[in-house]
Amino acid sequence: MPDVDVRVSLASEPGCGDCSAEALHITAVNHHGAPVTLWATVLITTFGARVYLQPHLDYPVTLRAGEWCVEWTGCHALAERLHAIGCTGRTDLVPMVLQRDPAEHMGQVTNDLVRAAFRTGSHVDRRGIEHRGDSFVFDVDRWRATP
Repeated sequence: MPDVDVRVSLASEPGCGDCSAEALHITAVNHHGAPVTLWATVLITTFGARVYLQPHLDYPVTLRAGEWCVEWTGCHALAERLHAIGCTGRTDLVPMVLQRDPAEHMGQVTNDLVRAAFRTGSHVDRRGIEHRGDSFVFDVDRWRATP
């Protein structure tokens, strides 16, 4: 199973010029082996709510070994979306990218993926394979307070 590394960084929104840090960049890197096809980028709250990011990439995105992609979301817009579902203050979030299952190999491949998930921190469910990064803290109130 490919090893997809998911990380978050704070940066300027693309096309923003000299703006201060206003966007979260979620980077997915395929470190090994077979190509992976990603179809969504998601942030998960500690209470299990999933915030699917508005896509800026042209999904599906296929990453071969050593390739990477970056999805991003504006901090102000994210703060508003999180506030709308009940998040306030410092909120723990987990970044995640969803990989499509290879439909033509679902039998044995799924069994292999489930076993590999226990080793890699990835998960398999009805939405496909989830590759999660480390949790991070996002201050909803701070980003809502500044226009």
